Amino acid sequence: GAVMADSMMAAIALLVLLAAMVVPLWLLLRTQKSAVREEEERAARAAAAAEAAERKRADRAAEKDSGVNKKKSKGLSRMKKAHAASGDGEGEEPGAAGGGGGDGAEPGRRAQRKAERLAEREEERGEREAEREAGDERSAAREAARRVKDEEREERERQREEERLRKREEEAKRAQQEYDSWKGMFEVEEAGDGGAEASEEEGLLGRFVSTLKTRKVSTLEQLGSEFGLRVADVLCRLRGLEAMGYVTGVIDDRGKFIYVSRAELEAVGRYIRKKGPGA
Repeated sequence: GAVMADSMMAAIALLVLLAAMVVPLWLLLRTQKSAVREEEERAARAAAAAEAAERKRADRAAEKDSGVNKKKSKGLSRMKKAHAASGDGEGEEPGAAGGGGGDGAEPGRRAQRKAERLAEREEERGEREAEREAGDERSAAREAARRVKDEEREERERQREEERLRKREEEAKRAQQEYDSWKGMFEVEEAGDGGAEASEEEGLLGRFVSTLKTRKVSTLEQLGSEFGLRVADVLCRLRGLEAMGYVTGVIDDRGKFIYVSRAELEAVGRYIRKKGPGA
């Protein structure tokens, strides 16, 4: 029994040793394969990028050469015409010299060389003109693109200005409507000797505003009860007064209007500017 136990322990130890040797080797091989695969992918991406860049350079060169070749063809045509003209002069020269072949050939060669130089200068000038025209075309294209962007920006600014003016007109119209509705709401008719007469509309409006300022905190239900308005009407009137600048304040989620004077708002603003937003 002891021998069998020793054998089993030896076998287990051998398996553990083999595992300790095989697992690191397997991990190493896997890491190497992954590194090789990543290197191949990087090489493929680099080759594709280089090919795309080379194709782009070739396209630009071909586009540039197409403009230059047109000028070159014109220069070569003019050079051929000049050469043909020099050939005609060269054929006439010996006859004019009265049969002196050597004396007539020299002026012909000079005329030919002169014609060749003229053709070369003409060709160079054509190339310069082609390059200048290509530059002018690029400049014109950039200028046209800039003008289009400027026009688009001006159009956006014009639309924003029109929208701002439209909103201002709507706010002014809404404020006037609110004011008119306030006057109609606070109209009170009193009996007089000669019949009904209009009472002080603005006096009631002033009393409403004074109530808000004096109490500081007013419930919408309380205001509606005092002035004979529904809660929705009170809320609408409060917003109208805020829009017209009669009062400033906030309405919380419990249906309370909290009046805040402009002096208090300015004091809070000064404190925030002094201490910073994080204070």
